[in-house]
Amino acid sequence: MSHWFSVKTKFNSVDAIKKAASQMGYMVVHNRKCRGYAGQETHCDLVLRLPGEYDVGFEKQEDGTYEIVADFWAYHVSDYLANADALKEAEKLFNEKIQSQEWSYTEAEAFMNEAKISKFMQAYNCAALEELAIMQGLQYITNTLADGTIVYETTGASPEGKVITTVNPAGDLKVEAEGFTGTSCTHATAFLQTLGIVDESENKPEYYIEGELLKEEV
Repeated sequence: MSHWFSVKTKFNSVDAIKKAASQMGYMVVHNRKCRGYAGQETHCDLVLRLPGEYDVGFEKQEDGTYEIVADFWAYHVSDYLANADALKEAEKLFNEKIQSQEWSYTEAEAFMNEAKISKFMQAYNCAALEELAIMQGLQYITNTLADGTIVYETTGASPEGKVITTVNPAGDLKVEAEGFTGTSCTHATAFLQTLGIVDESENKPEYYIEGELLKEEV
């Protein structure tokens, strides 16, 4: 199994949500009102309390994951939960995609909303990854790059296999699995599926011989 994967964040760990918030200096409370525009409030299963007049809520879904509920108007949320550089890049891309009509406004707005919590998403993904590795009895080492990207190398699922996960300042997950063959592929797949939703996958160059896919690998 030699692949690159693009993984969409899946909020499914209350402990990781709380840990990420705590690392940023904020508190998560249960069954409270989430604040928004002009004092409006809505009840949420979890609420990440922010210093200003707005909060970020999490509503539990039927599949056990949590959906974000928030009023992302202006900078009331992003002032506290966004990575400034990631937000600036997102705003540039937002304008380009809207002007070229490559994205609908709804798609572009959803993209911007994620950028407004990018710093929190990075902290959450790191906390969730560490929690998952411990639960599955895996070992990991971390390295923080100059641009703020955090790299995890996770081992223990198979004698030679390892999973390298990068979490960039925008909160995006990229996963590289290598050295997994045969039944050990199921361990790597289980790790990925628990970590998030696989958006894209791509075979690495060594997965091929003269352009032909290696049949013996999964």
